[in-house]
Amino acid sequence: MTVSEWLGWLGVFAAGLGLGGWFYGGLWWTVKRLPGVRNPAWWMLASFVLRFGVALLGLYFLMAGDWRRLVLATAGMWVGRVLVVRGVRHERAIQS
Repeated sequence: MTVSEWLGWLGVFAAGLGLGGWFYGGLWWTVKRLPGVRNPAWWMLASFVLRFGVALLGLYFLMAGDWRRLVLATAGMWVGRVLVVRGVRHERAIQS
């Protein structure tokens, strides 16, 4: 494997990481704002459709027809989720 191939795989993982941050960070942002919105059900639905749509399209384009790229991008999303959860826990610990 060449260096450029490794960088390509790393880029797919990093993009998956960004998608995970987008999806789960957006979920946290949405949940934090629920008490102040007029119609929470529509707010959650709109947030889900937007977050899911962006994540699905992002994974589709990152995959580029190769299942290994999909697995790597999904692993990046999972790491993004872990990082967002840690950030939320840290934020809540500071607020307490």
